[in-house]
Amino acid sequence: MTGDVVVTPPSARSSARRRGFTLLELMVAITIVAILTGLSLAGLAAVRLRAKIDKTRMTIRKIHEIVMPQYEEYLRRRVPLTATATTRTQFALDNLDWIRRMIIRELPDTWADVRANPAAVNALPAAFRTAPVYAYASARALGPSQTHAEAECLYLIVTRGRGDPEAMQQFHATEVGDTDGDGAPEFLDAWGRPIAFIRWATGSPATPLQKPDPAAFHDPFDSLGVDSAGFALIPLIVSPGPDGTLGLALPPATGWDAQPSLVTIAGLITPAPGFVTSAADAADNLTNHDLVSP
Repeated sequence: MTGDVVVTPPSARSSARRRGFTLLELMVAITIVAILTGLSLAGLAAVRLRAKIDKTRMTIRKIHEIVMPQYEEYLRRRVPLTATATTRTQFALDNLDWIRRMIIRELPDTWADVRANPAAVNALPAAFRTAPVYAYASARALGPSQTHAEAECLYLIVTRGRGDPEAMQQFHATEVGDTDGDGAPEFLDAWGRPIAFIRWATGSPATPLQKPDPAAFHDPFDSLGVDSAGFALIPLIVSPGPDGTLGLALPPATGWDAQPSLVTIAGLITPAPGFVTSAADAADNLTNHDLVSP
């Protein structure tokens, strides 16, 4: 009836007062959202990093499966007869030297071991005038720089070496580039950086694929053991990984083929190619030596 007073129950009055958030509640909610967002972003970054690592390893594996058959093929290559050898030991030394010099020329890891042009190849002994040696000389005649030379030589080996001429069909366009703009392409990792190549990584630590033990794991190309320091070597194909820095000693800029006598692999230079010059930088490297488990 008229004039009656409507009394609001206490619970209703309490609900009316709590329709909004207090400042403390709002800050707690924002903090929780920020933490969840940070965790999500960190998880996403980890997933992206893993994807790049896996992609790089796949590229390295494809290169490894092209290069290694070429390297192992020298176990079956015919060595030209040496007329000057008069003893069994000298004959073995000459054979080993020829094999190593042939490997240098057909699997170079520095431009210094590639002839300047095809005409310069004609000055080599006939046994060294092979199709890859001519093809590499044609590429060097275009004037590539020494920057990323080991990566550029790796690309040459895959595209102009003794392997399958159709091998490049398995590589995506993002796996090849010319990062220094000198006209000589390189294989790229998932970060867009050149994948390096060290044919004789004598300074590398022991890996499942390579053990620096000339007694138990002697150089298979040295069947008579005339090079007492020679041990089995596996070409190193390596990406600098997430940090972008190899932390490894690269092949000698002066090349290997300049040696006047037997190509001495172990102990040629200090630090030897593959030697870890920075453990922090080398820790995240991705290599073909990681493709198998111990």
